[in-house]
Order: sequence, then C-alpha cells, then structure tokens
Amino acid sequence: MNPNFFDQWHEDWPVTTPNMVIDPAKIQVLQVPMNTMVRYQKQMSKAIWKPAPGRKLGFLVIHDMSALLGIIALASPVVRLKVRDDFLFPNAPADFNYGHALRSYMDMSVCVGAQPIAWHWRIGKLLALIATTLGPSVEQAYPEDEFKGVITTALWGKSAQYNGIYKFLGYTAGHGHGHIDDTDYQSMVRILKACHALPGCKFSDGSNAKMRRIAAYRKLTGDKTATLFHGHRRGGYYHGAVR
Repeated sequence: MNPNFFDQWHEDWPVTTPNMVIDPAKIQVLQVPMNTMVRYQKQMSKAIWKPAPGRKLGFLVIHDMSALLGIIALASPVVRLKVRDDFLFPNAPADFNYGHALRSYMDMSVCVGAQPIAWHWRIGKLLALIATTLGPSVEQAYPEDEFKGVITTALWGKSAQYNGIYKFLGYTAGHGHGHIDDTDYQSMVRILKACHALPGCKFSDGSNAKMRRIAAYRKLTGDKTATLFHGHRRGGYYHGAVR
C-alpha cells in the first residue's frame, strides 16, 4: 500500500464508475480517514450506516489511480452474535471473555461496489476477498492484536455477494438498532444525560454504545417501544485472514 495514495486521490472524484476492462495488476487499496469513508458510503449505498466507537478503518479500492471500484470499512465486532460465537468459540466456558477474544477479528461493516461497473462485474465479491487481506493495515493500526479473520452480515438474509467465498454461519436473531431513527435516539441520550445514566462510548466501555444506551433508556424509563428487536434476520458470514 503506497502511503502517498491519499495525496493523489481527489475527494471530488465521482463515486460512479462505468463498465470497463479491469487489469488485476492495476487494482490498489487506499486507506482513508473515516470521514472520507462516511462521505462515500452515503453516496454509494442506501443502507443506514455510521461508524461506531471502537476500532475502525476505511479503504477505497481503486483502479489505475483513475477509477473507484468500491469501498470497505472494517470495525470492532459486536460483543455477542450467536451464529458467529458458536462457530469461532464452540467450547467457550460460561465466563469466557468474548470482548477480548474478538479483538483478533474485524466486522466488515461496509462492502459496496461502485455502479454501474459492479453490476457488470462481481465487484462485491472482489471487495469481500480484499477485506481478508487487510491484516497488515489492521495490525499496523492496532499492533497489540493479531488479525485472524473477517465477520460480516448480509442486509437481506443470505447474500450472493458472500456466498461461495465466505462461510455461511446461519441467521442472526433479529436484534439491532437500525429501526430507531436519529431523532428518537438523541432524545433518549438527552434523558439519560439528565438522569446521569448515560453509558460511555469509548472502546473500553464495551461494543456498540448505541445498543447499550437504548437498553439503558428502556431500563430507566420502562418504555417498551424502545426495543432492540426488529425481527430482521441477517445472514452471518466468516472468512479467515489471508496472508
């Protein structure tokens, strides 16, 4: 990875890329600040996404320094995800420290190909495979941890983007916070602050601060509409690190 890539990559370049001939030797990976990743994700995907507290890295996958192929974001995994935990830690004891063990893995929270080229080529699969090779970047940013693999969940059940290259682990139970909009969430945060009951959002405080804060609001107020169960079951996938 050339550290001067970002200096040469113009942030006003288009987020779409027409169909063209791809030369594998000209594909390059550019690590970018998370505010750049957020800007690209908003323009390239309809999925609601914001980088969570904790470890996180953003990458642009480009071709010949002239065209964008797609974007990848890696982030700290959620502390508990049954289909993942059953696969990675099948014999874990009751007092197993999942948070510590998961420091060796990263969630692929964004994997989006540029259009229309991604429709003509299997760019999503290419990005998913590239993510498994990003261990040097992860370990450089977080040298205390060994990078062992990538976990991801598909938005709509099983995904053709991951099938055949990642191991399908099963379906999630349908828990999350995607159905709670920012207005409602900020209202919860204000109430928790006023009651001095707002959970922290540093990495050491635990994974997914938003879910912990919604749960704290529900416990504080008894508001049963603030549920962390949306019923939308995603497909869970895993691939080991490629060296």
